[in-house]
Amino acid sequence: DDDDDDEDCELEADDDDYVYDYYHTKMRHDIVWNTHSPTSNHHHQHDELFVISKDLFDIDTQLNTAIASPTTTHNTNSNSNSSTHSLKHKLKFTRHNHSNNNRSKRKQNQSKPKKQKSSSSSPAPVHANEEEEKANNNNKSGFSLWTDSFNSMLTHAKYRVYTMLATPALQWQSRRSNRHVFSLAHAVWILGNRYCFDEEDADTQRVMQSIVLDIYSKVWITYRSKFAPILHSRFTSDAGWGCMLRTTQMMTAQALLCFYFDYGWNLTHLHTADDMRTYYEAVLSLFNDTCDAAAAPLSIHNMIAYGAGLYEKPVGHWYGPMQTCHMIRKCIENCAALAARLHCVVCDDGIIYKSDLVPGKGNLIFMPLRLGLDTLNQAYIACLKQCFHLRQCVGVVGGKPQRSLYFIGYQNEHLFYLDPHTVFPTPNPHRPLSRQKCVFHCQDINSLFAPQLDPSMAIAFLIKGKEANALDAFWSQAKELTQQSFSIFSLAEKRPNYEQHSNVCSCEDSDSNDDDDVDNEWEKL
Repeated sequence: DDDDDDEDCELEADDDDYVYDYYHTKMRHDIVWNTHSPTSNHHHQHDELFVISKDLFDIDTQLNTAIASPTTTHNTNSNSNSSTHSLKHKLKFTRHNHSNNNRSKRKQNQSKPKKQKSSSSSPAPVHANEEEEKANNNNKSGFSLWTDSFNSMLTHAKYRVYTMLATPALQWQSRRSNRHVFSLAHAVWILGNRYCFDEEDADTQRVMQSIVLDIYSKVWITYRSKFAPILHSRFTSDAGWGCMLRTTQMMTAQALLCFYFDYGWNLTHLHTADDMRTYYEAVLSLFNDTCDAAAAPLSIHNMIAYGAGLYEKPVGHWYGPMQTCHMIRKCIENCAALAARLHCVVCDDGIIYKSDLVPGKGNLIFMPLRLGLDTLNQAYIACLKQCFHLRQCVGVVGGKPQRSLYFIGYQNEHLFYLDPHTVFPTPNPHRPLSRQKCVFHCQDINSLFAPQLDPSMAIAFLIKGKEANALDAFWSQAKELTQQSFSIFSLAEKRPNYEQHSNVCSCEDSDSNDDDDVDNEWEKL
């Protein structure tokens, strides 16, 4: 039996290797990490850090040919037919490979000898939740039991099909539909960093390398599969329903990295100091998919555990931005190491109260918003884009109905985003980061036309407590945004005391009964 289990693990590892290899070698990405860049000259290394596709730019603009690598500057017109043929070949090869893997696994399972239960073995202990389920099942009729089991079977079948279809190999063409095309006439904003092409001393190649490095450095957390079942369910993947949870994790990961490092950190800084890489890997491990809350306090298992208590939702249901903000807040508050250094607050009413923030300590502010009824009120788009000008902004989660995205910046009327709707195997905590089959940084640059946003979203700000007057600096910058005609949030010094207000009203009611005193006062006047 141990040999059979090892063979099964080898088959699953081969499948994971195929998905990982397909994403890195078979797919055509917007940006490719240049492993052949020279290391002697750091300035030259920054220029050639990425190989960038030339068709990322507007065809009406003249672009320096030095942006693209000489090995990738082929004639796109002559190779259009070959690229279409290669795409069909990739998808055909992907389906064939998946069918072969599934067929080999079925044959392997059929060849296994069935285990015979010995009569001397003691019965397995029955947990309390299993006893409750048995009691509830006894109270149900035969027809209701059949419908419940049938609905459960359909739900799990639907998500299993989605997990298979959301692999990187089959998601290639759908993720290319929102591919961003840069314009050299407009500036690019990425979480407080401004990149401009039209300045007099601007080097187009260097500016583009900086933009790509900034986008690529953002942590990408996607759907994951093959993790331990969540709570007492059979869900081992969040494909099809966990996108809002994943985008909230991405936004929180960006906040933690900015808190431990700096607002303008990027991946190249990890090569300058070993302790930075240690902190970086520690932050990523906080989001591992495990039931152990001590090892991964910000895991999807822990978030859903708090969500079940707050909202009484079963596993597999979609959560909204406000719900996930409260769920991640509970996770941070119940982690002693994070709560000691970071104060988390959720502003439900769209107002940031200064009295809720702690001076001299890191403050992570989540603000759920609804900027319209059924569709986004386009008058708020200008203020929403200007939020990305603040370096304290760590992103926006939202997107389209039932499809959450993590927005990190904009150019003109298009918002840059990271899309979690791709399935990777869950990270193995016993493997180093370089050997993980899960991808943490996206090599594609996508954007969404701002008016297509869903009105329900959440924005987050991080105020670092290490800097002197950090809270006052954020307050003055945020106040400029609130002075616009269509501001998306407000500021206030302290929360109103509703209890004191109710006492004042009760006193006024009792005083109004004394009509004689009122008449005397009017006579005096």
